[in-house]
Amino acid sequence: MSTQDFDQEPDDTPTTPTHTPRLAFILLAIFAGGALGATLRIACDLALYAVYPADSFTDVLIVPWSTWFVNILGSFLLGFVYVRFSLKAEGEVSYMLPFLATGLLGAFTTYGAVAVGLARGLLEPAPAFSAVVLFLATTAMLVLGVAAALLGVRLGQGRKNV
Repeated sequence: MSTQDFDQEPDDTPTTPTHTPRLAFILLAIFAGGALGATLRIACDLALYAVYPADSFTDVLIVPWSTWFVNILGSFLLGFVYVRFSLKAEGEVSYMLPFLATGLLGAFTTYGAVAVGLARGLLEPAPAFSAVVLFLATTAMLVLGVAAALLGVRLGQGRKNV
């Protein structure tokens, strides 16, 4: 060691990580958003089946319409939210993106329900017909979901890039 090392001021940098509280708040935001998103998802199911009870067109056409609707709406909202809340200054923390995008919209939209709906449809009495209807409905959901996400991004950008 040189004498110059002893002449320096002591380093007062804390040894504990400073990001731990921030991480805890981010995880809490995701948890809270997820609880709200899952609740909204079930509310959409209940609302659809209140309007169209069992044995109506929803069962005849095999398509999980509630899942279809929330995935397209969620794609639009995710595109909008991502653009609105991800453009922050360097080092600035926003809890809105984890809350809305990962938590709320992550729990609101669902790939698992699409997969289960497809599997359930393939167990119907006419699996070939069910497979075609479900393939077309799922393809349409994906295409409309991407279009909705693009629209959400464009609206999220505001007037500056439109």
